[in-house]
Amino acid sequence: SAYREICMAYQFMHVIPNHDGEDSENWDAFYYPLGDALHSTRAFVSLYQGKKSPYTEHWQKDLLEM
Repeated sequence: SAYREICMAYQFMHVIPNHDGEDSENWDAFYYPLGDALHSTRAFVSLYQGKKSPYTEHWQKDLLEM
């Protein structure tokens, strides 16, 4: 269902890209997340606090069309 979910991303104001999958050690190998896991967490917290984040994107509807 990931492709279907990605195709729906244009409907949202903010997309938080994350290349560290749920099996990535960057989520829990250390005391706090590292890499994209850290960027994703910070982006989520910023949005939750009503702030902008440099790690969010806005995708266009035709992004995945060929």
